[in-house]
Amino acid sequence: MSHVKEFQDRYLDSLEAAEVTHLSIKTLANLRWAGQGPRYYKVRRRILYRLSDLQAWVEQHAVDPSQNPSNRPIQPRPSQLDFLSDSQKENR
Repeated sequence: MSHVKEFQDRYLDSLEAAEVTHLSIKTLANLRWAGQGPRYYKVRRRILYRLSDLQAWVEQHAVDPSQNPSNRPIQPRPSQLDFLSDSQKENR
């Protein structure tokens, strides 16, 4: 049991955190600057993330498609040909 806790509370640097979250290092830096990213620790000049904090932050952004009010039937996008005149379509 303690082995699992050790793994969950492992500290990651920015590169490892980027790999875990599938975000770029730059995106994580921008999120830190904006105060919107996952919890982090600053030890001298080094930025560290706790694995369990990253997992919790990602879980906070879960979306249940059945509960999403923006779920509307997908409308097909008009093709470029729809905007051409009949003579222009014939020349294609």
